[in-house]
Amino acid sequence: MRQRKSLPGLMILLAVLTVFLCSCGESILSPSGAIPTAPPVPTGTPKLSYNADILPQIPDATAAPASPVDQPFLVAVAGAQLRSEPSFDEENILEMLTAGERVICLEENGDYLKIRRENGEEGWCHAWYLDAEDPALDAERDARLRSSLYERESFIALAENPTYYCIASSLNCRAAPDASSALLYRVYAGDALRLCGIDGDFYLVQLDNGRLCYCSVNWLSSSDSFAVCPGGVDLRVYIPMARFHLLYASSENFAREAFYPAIPLLEKETASKLLEASRLFWRDGYGLVIYDAYRPTSVQSTLYALVQDTRFIQNPANGLSYHQRGRAVDISLFDLKTGEELEMPTAVHSFTTQATRTNQALWTKTAEKNVDYLTRIMRSVGFDPNMTEWWHFEYTEDGGNLTPDLDLNALQILPVSQYESPY
Repeated sequence: MRQRKSLPGLMILLAVLTVFLCSCGESILSPSGAIPTAPPVPTGTPKLSYNADILPQIPDATAAPASPVDQPFLVAVAGAQLRSEPSFDEENILEMLTAGERVICLEENGDYLKIRRENGEEGWCHAWYLDAEDPALDAERDARLRSSLYERESFIALAENPTYYCIASSLNCRAAPDASSALLYRVYAGDALRLCGIDGDFYLVQLDNGRLCYCSVNWLSSSDSFAVCPGGVDLRVYIPMARFHLLYASSENFAREAFYPAIPLLEKETASKLLEASRLFWRDGYGLVIYDAYRPTSVQSTLYALVQDTRFIQNPANGLSYHQRGRAVDISLFDLKTGEELEMPTAVHSFTTQATRTNQALWTKTAEKNVDYLTRIMRSVGFDPNMTEWWHFEYTEDGGNLTPDLDLNALQILPVSQYESPY
């Protein structure tokens, strides 16, 4: 009987001893010294955990979005419309909502929320006009909207967000990069917008109220002003999707001095053909870089005196060059996706024999391919290439001529809000 009574105590003692031995390490439990098998290495990408005090929280793309149903919203943008159906249709507009009024979300359908106003009236409103009263919900919805726009396969993000200016009397701002998509807002001549990216023939822009929408690339210019030129046009507003790097309007040229103000002019017919070429380049994923256009005779004379090589600068004493007539441009191309200029045989205005089209043996295959493409498009709209300068193209068909020695400093300069497009 005593032995039976002491048996539980003995079992407890053995258990304690076992735990003690295990805690002493494998050398005691494994006299042979065998190393235990290592645990398997995890596969896949580990999920990172962010410290909210150091880095911003990144929403989990797989997490279900918070529901807006039963949440209060505020009408944030004037012009919001209460609709009978969740669609963009003139026939289903019930009335206009008042900016600042509070509504309750009853249902969500795509980009539309069904809402109830304080007077009990119900209808649909595009979510673009509404801010969630809960800051956390509003921030989440904004983050998801931005993600959906930036992750589109056709979207090209810009490394910087430059300010551009509306040059149309009234410019539509749409929900998608499509002329048939919902018309959300309108901006007007001279209004400033921040460019976020490119999607086809549209810019994704941020308005001054913080909203994102799409506007046609044809009506936003990097310049807030333009020059009035009889018989000619200022390319900064006529071809606004181009880049302008006027070498002789800065010290970035062989003479290291500026010769005239940065006003890129062409006569009207030549400009219309260059616009046609620009649109063809754009649809192929490229943009124009314009280095020189109209060049006054006084500047032509100065340049010739410095270079004295008619392969690159025509002697004005022997007649007007096409630059002096406003019918020639010096151009290159940049890639819309990267923002980088395409590889070409030389820098523009390098004035070396490697720039001539008869020396293609000195060009890389990529440079040759790019010049061939540039030339093919320019020829298709009526421009002739220059044999000694791969960058130079002339329009020699019917059209006018600018005054050969315009004083560019005397041209009238107006704000883009007063620009009236000729097309």
